[in-house]
Amino acid sequence: MVDLSALHQIALTLHRQGQFAQAEQQYLQILELNGEDWDTWNNLGALYYGMRHYEAAFNAVQSALMSDRPKAMYYCTLGLVLEQLGRVRDAITAYHRGIELDPHQLELYTNLTALLCDQKEWMEAELICRQAIAIDKNHLDSYSNLGLVLMSQDKQEAAIEVYEQALQIQPSDPRFLIPLGTALIPINEPRALFNFGDAYYFQHRYDEAVYYYQTLIDAPLADWSSSSIAQLYARLGDCCRRLQQPEAAISIYQQGLERCSGSSGLYLELIWTLRANGDPQQAIAIAQTASVQFPHDVFLKREYHLLLPILYQTTHEIEDYRHRFSDGLSSIIDSTPLHTPADRQNALLGVSVATNFYLQYQGYNDRDLQRQYGEWVHGIMAANYPQWVTPLTMPPLNGRIRIGYLSNFFCDHTISKLFMGWCKYANHDLFHIHTYHLGQRVDEWTQELSQFSDVLYHLPLQTDLDLYLRQVAQQIITDQLHVLVYPDLGMSPITTLLAALRLAPVQAMSWGHPTTSGLPTMDFMLSSELMEPTNSAIHYTETLINLPGLGICPIRPTIPPCTTTRADFQIRPDGFVYLSCQSLYKYLPHYDWVFAHIAQQVPHAQFVFIANENIALSQQFAQRLQSSFTDLGLNIEDYCVILPRLSQEAYWDVNQLADVYLDTLDWSGGISTLEAIACNVPIVTCPGQLMRGRHGYGILSFLNLGATIASDVHEYVAIAVRLGTDPQWYQSIKTDQMKQTENLYTDRTGIKALEEFYRRVVSVC
Repeated sequence: MVDLSALHQIALTLHRQGQFAQAEQQYLQILELNGEDWDTWNNLGALYYGMRHYEAAFNAVQSALMSDRPKAMYYCTLGLVLEQLGRVRDAITAYHRGIELDPHQLELYTNLTALLCDQKEWMEAELICRQAIAIDKNHLDSYSNLGLVLMSQDKQEAAIEVYEQALQIQPSDPRFLIPLGTALIPINEPRALFNFGDAYYFQHRYDEAVYYYQTLIDAPLADWSSSSIAQLYARLGDCCRRLQQPEAAISIYQQGLERCSGSSGLYLELIWTLRANGDPQQAIAIAQTASVQFPHDVFLKREYHLLLPILYQTTHEIEDYRHRFSDGLSSIIDSTPLHTPADRQNALLGVSVATNFYLQYQGYNDRDLQRQYGEWVHGIMAANYPQWVTPLTMPPLNGRIRIGYLSNFFCDHTISKLFMGWCKYANHDLFHIHTYHLGQRVDEWTQELSQFSDVLYHLPLQTDLDLYLRQVAQQIITDQLHVLVYPDLGMSPITTLLAALRLAPVQAMSWGHPTTSGLPTMDFMLSSELMEPTNSAIHYTETLINLPGLGICPIRPTIPPCTTTRADFQIRPDGFVYLSCQSLYKYLPHYDWVFAHIAQQVPHAQFVFIANENIALSQQFAQRLQSSFTDLGLNIEDYCVILPRLSQEAYWDVNQLADVYLDTLDWSGGISTLEAIACNVPIVTCPGQLMRGRHGYGILSFLNLGATIASDVHEYVAIAVRLGTDPQWYQSIKTDQMKQTENLYTDRTGIKALEEFYRRVVSVC
């Protein structure tokens, strides 16, 4: 017996893929078996419509309409076909008939409105748009159409109201910003300019946005509120930052503060831009001024007390800033009240915009400072959400164990690349996987993760922080998880806030950001036995769980063949190329000498770095390195090139063009090391004293590639030099690495141990 449902699925898939001839054959086969399959007649009509066979389309849809109970979508298809046949009045009638059958088929309203507008039947078009909005107040196409209809009738005020309603539903949507600006021109030119600027800003067309914002700033704005003026300067400054014009952005923020000094937001933008531009002392000075002007703003106080540089110039500077951070942390905790609702909300906002991200790049054990900070954040969350901080009893199993994974980075990001294997290779007979993606971005990685999850929630941040936290927390509580895992605590402030609550009986973190959370609500740290040093439990406030091997099963990257040459990246064709591609804040100043000493012994050495997003920081890094080369009588320009930020494909090309990958000291590369292996670039690494400095060591140890693992920094230099001067040894290392690579993507021991851990903690509780 023929499975009609399978034929339907095949036909629809072929249709969606644009394989019209094959889809037609499938539809006709279905109709031979069942001539009263009315949906298939309609689908065949839609297919012929797409093929521009309008007479055949009309006949097919007419067959569909022979049904005793024709559907509204049949009339939608009929209307489209009749339009192409020039039978406009009949098409209008068809759309009306479809709406009568099913008023909730919004596509009918959209098609009918477009047709009525073509006929300049504005009054009826307006009526249809308003009917659609009455059916669905969030139907943006109808707002767009209604605005167009009203503008066509010279009803600017009414059109403005419609566009503003739409922007309440979908803020920053250029579909409404541009026409709103057009509608405002005869009434309020400054608002029109602001709308045009926003339209380009939210399309990331910053050059064009600057034109409108700058024109507006030069205009009199006597009737504008201080907050509106501050928003204008904030937008213009952000455009300059994104256009790699930090000095211009700083000037814009300063001008904005002169014009509306009561804007804490402009102070924050100025502070962040100064730090990103390599001027932390000036940023701290501005933060001090701002915190005096806004004494109750916890975030401004946080920036003053806890701000750290992105790049350090000397080891002494690291120690000074660390002492300052420690003193500042105690001070801000002591001076942040939680007595009134206003106090509690202000404190919540104060810890909602940043983490201690840069603290971990100083190279120290941060457990005590992180514990102090984590207990403070927990206290703030407990004061705001007391219902979600008490211990939870383990819910009944009722089948599978419910595991939740929560991150801001379940997209094309290091976190997905490292930890997706936990979902992909999970035993779904035993575990019910919930994933919570809090980031705005959704891409093919998100879609793939959804296939490995029983349910994936996309919960992007909303404007109302309190409401958002309540919604996310309530969803997790409703799901009655047994275990909730945060793969990357410390990278996103929102995940830190949620982790400071008790949303599951067992809560764990992992090494996506490899340092302790310090949170009293975090029970376990899921790590790797190969990456943790001896006695590493003292580095964590959580109970350390060392999973065997790497503890993960990384996703194999698909590396395309290299399509570029060294010349495309300003790399010497005859050089022996050492790729050192980490973020610049991973490079501590007391290791700068390493590169110069390698260069001294490898005459054709060339080091390739990747620039920071901010040009000034990249220049500071180059200047810092220069002194080490100068000390040995070398010119840094003969040996070093700093590439601009690269696309994924270009980055892989650089890996394939390089000879050696130099792992960073004290903070090792994770996904970058795995990608270097995929490109078969020999790796030199030296394990540090903390887990964050041992990723490369763990990966090479897992692959039994110990020859390029150094015991100290001096041996690190010696190995790098030998690779550059001993071609036979270099080739043997490269060959051995290629043989071992496959094991990275097939070993499941870490995942099996992880699942055994889940079963154990659930049964114990």
